[in-house]
Order: sequence, then structure tokens, then C-alpha cells
Amino acid sequence: MESLDVVIHLAFAFDIGYEIDLERARTLLSGESGALARRRRTPESIQYRPAPLRVAVDGSALALPGGVATIQPPRAELSLFDFGAISLAMQFPVRMDPVALLRLAGALAEPAPLTASARRVVAPWVERLRPAVIGFEDSAISEEYIVFQVGDVRGDWLQEHADWIAGLVRLESGPLSRAEVAEATRLSLSYTPDDVVTLDWAAGFVADRDCAETLQVIEFANVQLLEFRHIDDRLDDRLEAAYRQIRPEP
Repeated sequence: MESLDVVIHLAFAFDIGYEIDLERARTLLSGESGALARRRRTPESIQYRPAPLRVAVDGSALALPGGVATIQPPRAELSLFDFGAISLAMQFPVRMDPVALLRLAGALAEPAPLTASARRVVAPWVERLRPAVIGFEDSAISEEYIVFQVGDVRGDWLQEHADWIAGLVRLESGPLSRAEVAEATRLSLSYTPDDVVTLDWAAGFVADRDCAETLQVIEFANVQLLEFRHIDDRLDDRLEAAYRQIRPEP
């Protein structure tokens, strides 16, 4: 296969407190409300309530594994949600052959170094934002998600390269069995013959040029997963404290 133009989207979600006062945050960071990008067929009822605050940031401190070069400067945007979460979205436009892209996917399977870099990128912004955060607490919990986006591909091409797509969403550089390919590509959606969204637990594949809405929904789902984990941890702590009160240690 020839080299492909691919945009690698990385989303990092962090929880920094109980609530963010978005109006006050706007004065501190000079951000803009980011309504959900929408297509003509998207119902008006599907929208953020309230819309997150979005701020362009310098993400140059965050690079892809192995020093993979980009064909355009990477872009970074920080989104602030009223329920105390923030999300750093990075875009890396690259030109790579499919085999090299699979190797990169395998390297991305261990997100810890990238997450640490993402924390360093958002750290100064979190400090500036702190007066707008109610119940500030910079949680150690994080969630990451990766999307490989291509455009201008035909439906038959997508079908012929299902094993390659499966490797990307599984973040696996080696060959997969037929059963694993079928399982990895099972959760796929298409609107036209030439677009597809395939999602797995840690990564997804999008074949579409007009996909801002899809990417924002994926980013929001990643943030929600973080919040569920954060709530679960808090519940565990409360239950443990209640148990100690009911059954004090001898």
C-alpha cells in the first residue's frame, strides 16, 4: 500500500475538582464556548448543556513515540467542562505507509509517557484556572483515547483492509487472527459506502473528512468514562469509611 495522509487524534481527560465556573474561567483564560459541531442531519436536541469552554494551547511539548515527524504543526486544544473535568485534544497530521502506522499504533499501546507529557502541557493552565474551580483536587486518575483518521478512501478499500483497521484499533502491530479481526471491527458504523467509524476500548478508526462532530462525541465519551471512574473511587472511599464506623477495629 502507498503512504496515507493520516491525522492521529489523542484525547487526555483529567479531573480537577467538583465544578468549574465557566464564566469565571472565561475571564481567566480568554476561551470561547465550544458548541458541538453538527451536521445537517444531527437533531437539535443533541448538544452540550452547558457548552464547554475551549482554549487553544501550545502542545509542542507532546510528541508521538519514536520521533515520528508531522507534515503540519500539531494542534492542541483544552476543553473545560462545568462538572470539573478538562480534556486536552491533540492532532498530529502524518504521512506514513500502513505498516509503519501499525508499528506506531503498537507504540501507543502504552500511554503513560504521553499522559505524563499531557499533564505537563495542562499544568500551567490548571493553575491559572484554579480560582474558578470549586472543590479543587487534581486527581491522579486520567483517561486516554486515540483516533486514527483518514479521508478519501473507497468502501471496497475499507473492506479489503479490515485486518489493518483491526490492528489500529487494537493498538497491535502484529498480525491478528480472523476471529480477532471480526471482533475488533464488529462495532463499526457507516453513513455512506465510503465512510466508517470503528471503535474499540482504547482506540478508534475514522474514515471521513467531515468528522469534527464524531471526534467531539468520542472526546466527550472519554471524559464521561473518567468521571465514572472518579465517582466509583469516591464511592469506594465513602463505603470504606462507613464500614469502619459501623464495624470499628478491635
